[in-house]
Amino acid sequence: MLRGTSSPGGGEVRVWEHTGSFGNPTYTNIYTYTTVTYIFGKGGIGDSDNDGWDEVFLTFGGFPTFNTFIRRIEFDSSSSSFQHLIFEAPSIGLPASYRVYDLGNDNVKELLMTGNSNSRASVYIFRSNGQNSYVKLDSIFEYADNNNMLNSDIKVLTGNTNPTLLLGSFNGRVYTYQHNGAAFVKDYENLNFPGAAIRRVYWLPTTSYDGYFNTWSSTNSNGTFYVFKRDNLIGIINNHTPVGFELYQNYPNPFNPVTHLKFEISELRFVRLTVYDILGNEINILVNQKLKPGIHEFLWDGTKYSSGVYFYKLEADNPSSSLRVSETKKMLMIK
Repeated sequence: MLRGTSSPGGGEVRVWEHTGSFGNPTYTNIYTYTTVTYIFGKGGIGDSDNDGWDEVFLTFGGFPTFNTFIRRIEFDSSSSSFQHLIFEAPSIGLPASYRVYDLGNDNVKELLMTGNSNSRASVYIFRSNGQNSYVKLDSIFEYADNNNMLNSDIKVLTGNTNPTLLLGSFNGRVYTYQHNGAAFVKDYENLNFPGAAIRRVYWLPTTSYDGYFNTWSSTNSNGTFYVFKRDNLIGIINNHTPVGFELYQNYPNPFNPVTHLKFEISELRFVRLTVYDILGNEINILVNQKLKPGIHEFLWDGTKYSSGVYFYKLEADNPSSSLRVSETKKMLMIK
């Protein structure tokens, strides 16, 4: 059993072992760790380093502009004792929750961390590459959500082969991101809650249909739980093979200075994705290669460019003729 306590100056995490008999619960404190600051967020548990022993992940208060420290408590079998481990991760932000999951279904688990990175709701995906060491595989930023991504859940939805990540933020927003085998792509968001702080989000444990429920805190919540059922027409969409050729509107739009460019192709094609300025000058080639059928998403970083209107153009081979198909959309950067 685990128990955490918190105060403005610090806190404690304790591990308790059941030493009583059935029907007569008795617990003994076998490990105590005094935290450096107050305990914040949900933490997490799981075997992120794939050594056969679960770890307890700790989330403390702090600032979202500093480097991330992955803090965990793990049982050391060689010394038969618990140890507190710290790793300075290649990321910026304040962790709020952790979840361990095998994204590639390859018996190697990844570590998913939600939090606040430079005042953006964020997710980082890490993989252990040695004793108390992690590499960053991917990241998700909600640029229009300027607070903490508080918690997450993940599962493979009906009809899909890859998992979908469910996220809840401090600003009362819920998102889902579908993993396409290489990266996460957003396919749903709910921004209509009348209050703040989605404290918990969970995929429903039923097999009759897919859905999620969440709890939230607000003066208007009255302890209300919300349950949402997946609807393929208007809600969470399936990971599907797209038909045709489609370029989506960038998001966010307007943006500052990074935005997502997403498109779909239905067949193996040679694809070129290019960014132009208002005068039609080519300033960036984001993609210039063959891509498999599916949904693809890329980031464009306009840090070194000025505010204004830009265009992005998607071109691809047409399998049925020698002509190329193309589509162009406009986006606005405001600094």
